[in-house]
Amino acid sequence: MKLMLIPVAFLGSVCGTTEAATYIPTRLDDPAGNACPPQDCSLRGAVLAANASLGSDRIELGAGTYALTDGELPIMEALEIVGLAAGVSHIDAGGLSIIAHAFEDVPLTMRKLSLEGPPLGRAPSMPHAPVGAARIAIKADGGATLTLSAMRVVAEAGSVEIVNNTASDLIVADSLLWRVLASQPAGSITLTDSDLGFGIFGNVNPGGSEVDINILRSMIAGDDITSSGLMIETRGSVHMAYSDMVNTTNGLLFQGDSPSEVVISHLGYRSN
Repeated sequence: MKLMLIPVAFLGSVCGTTEAATYIPTRLDDPAGNACPPQDCSLRGAVLAANASLGSDRIELGAGTYALTDGELPIMEALEIVGLAAGVSHIDAGGLSIIAHAFEDVPLTMRKLSLEGPPLGRAPSMPHAPVGAARIAIKADGGATLTLSAMRVVAEAGSVEIVNNTASDLIVADSLLWRVLASQPAGSITLTDSDLGFGIFGNVNPGGSEVDINILRSMIAGDDITSSGLMIETRGSVHMAYSDMVNTTNGLLFQGDSPSEVVISHLGYRSN
């Protein structure tokens, strides 16, 4: 299916250059091998074109649901993917196990989008998780910054995960996320004006973590996967203010290494 309301497939540089480019997909489906030709560009084609450009590129999505059928979106160069609003621009995972995959040392920004997907199944380690929990919505290999702003990632779409051995930054603002696993050994995690179902922040692997964690004006809502809304293991600092823990038993759980500094103020517990 094609979108006929957007006449421009892409603006800016061509493949192989170092200048930033803006790509505007003109179709909602996911044809194999699509390379973003003018007037016939898919979301995947735009990503592939951006990968071929060495600059920090941008993809602008219109209204509608961009349905993925040909594998994960491989992000290999710095990229920003922007929609009109989380309730207007959608990416549907279909039967994929990963929606977007940012490779190591590649910054990725996603804004004003909804990530969705049909039920995929339950991970063996989470038998009580919502159907679809086996999917990873956004996977970042680390070494760069993952920024999510005005995003909506429902449970069926899966989790946001940073799993790596290098310093990384996660910035989340004005977003609704079901599950975040951020196990970087260093860097920072910033959650502002957002709702999170469940999170593991810090490195549970040998060697520990020195990641700094900042949570402001956000809500951590428990589910039936775990009694804790937020599990933290870091030797870095933890700052949390004007936030709520909802429907959790332990709410905020520190394990392993002790943080260098913990500052918590105006933290509310509701419906525990």
